[in-house]
Amino acid sequence: MTEEFKFIPAFKNIKTDDIGPLAEETLRNYKDGNTVPSNWSHFPVEIREEFGAATQLYVGKQLNRHQLLNEYQKSWERFSKE
Repeated sequence: MTEEFKFIPAFKNIKTDDIGPLAEETLRNYKDGNTVPSNWSHFPVEIREEFGAATQLYVGKQLNRHQLLNEYQKSWERFSKE
């Protein structure tokens, strides 16, 4: 999985020599504390609801990728400060 698909290993005992540049940069940023937690269960309820609604619009082709990301950003800014 790590070598063919370039997945980041889920456990420390999984060793790989080549996870690819994207995974390497992601891990580096994670270790440096430059990432936002991706555990949705810890997001405020309002953000999860708005993210879900925006994602449904994207899946239904009512938003393009850029518009989806803008909706996520607006929701995050509105509710993460509370």
